[in-house]
Amino acid sequence: MKNLLALGLGCLLALGAGEAVLRFYNPFGFRIKGDNIVLPVGMRYEIENQGAYPGLDDRIIHLKNSLGFRGPEPPPDPERRLSILTVGGSTTECFYLSEGKTWPDVLASRLEASFPRLWLNNAGLDGHSSYGHTILVRDYLLGLKPKVIVFLVGINEIGLEKHRPFDESIKPRTGGLNFGSPVRLITSLAAYSEVVSLGLNLYRYHLASGHRLEPPREYGRRHAPHGPVPQNRLQAVQEKEAPFLEAYGERLSNLIRLCRRDGVRPVMVTQPTLNSDQVWITLEAYNEVTRRVCAQEEVPVVDAGRLMANRPEYFYDYVHFTNLGARVLGELIAAELEPYLAREFPEHLNPPGGGTRAGQGEKAAWPG
Repeated sequence: MKNLLALGLGCLLALGAGEAVLRFYNPFGFRIKGDNIVLPVGMRYEIENQGAYPGLDDRIIHLKNSLGFRGPEPPPDPERRLSILTVGGSTTECFYLSEGKTWPDVLASRLEASFPRLWLNNAGLDGHSSYGHTILVRDYLLGLKPKVIVFLVGINEIGLEKHRPFDESIKPRTGGLNFGSPVRLITSLAAYSEVVSLGLNLYRYHLASGHRLEPPREYGRRHAPHGPVPQNRLQAVQEKEAPFLEAYGERLSNLIRLCRRDGVRPVMVTQPTLNSDQVWITLEAYNEVTRRVCAQEEVPVVDAGRLMANRPEYFYDYVHFTNLGARVLGELIAAELEPYLAREFPEHLNPPGGGTRAGQGEKAAWPG
């Protein structure tokens, strides 16, 4: 009994010490605490590439502002700005692209000619899916009152299950501990304990590794440009992925409705990739869901998955953009987004109510 008491006391002391240390300094850098996102405010990253990944700078500088996003600081008069936020995973955050070279940077520079009072921030976070996007929008972005949120979605949705803890994040938060189930208890407790939060994130990382879509061994630099996905192969993937595709569609619809409830206009972008069979065809099944949901909800969609040229110099792996690829994507989104913004926000045009470089006299083909 004495030994058991000593063991229990030792465990409590160890947990207490771990809690104290992690509250003072947490070296793991997880961006989720329970069901809450912890943003990397004011961070500066310096990455030495030195040719390891072609198409990237040898020395990469990546900065986060006071919001934990990439881009300029919030303006003092946000209500007078055409405010746009971009949301997505690693292909939006562009972690290994230097300042000024991400596709949101390119998008901002192209739009500023027509909308001089533009404020655009990159709220992409590596690894995030529509689960994380929902938390981010609900807990952070809606409070900034953006006029438009651009979502690049698809690659992190593959194989995600409907019953993950993030599903509960869409519901209003009541605070305190949730004793509805062991999973909900642990998730709610993680909001208050650094030790529990660390354990939960390590467990989630372990689960996610089983669903991660890895590039083929020979994705490399040798592939043929592709046209439309063969219908029989797409159908086979859709049948195999049916439960995940249905759940993704529901999450996307919920995300759209969440934006619209606060008067935010959502815009979706499908995910481009290299032609590498499994990645390309599986991702195209998810892009099809994005197109279908956007058509049903009358939401603008930039179909980069089809429109962006399939060239190896645009990617440093099977899906992440080089400097050139990010520039091409940013210009593509700007060309399609600019007429829509001109129609929806004519008061922000230069001159007010005037035309745009890429759409004078033209009516945007998107729903409005």
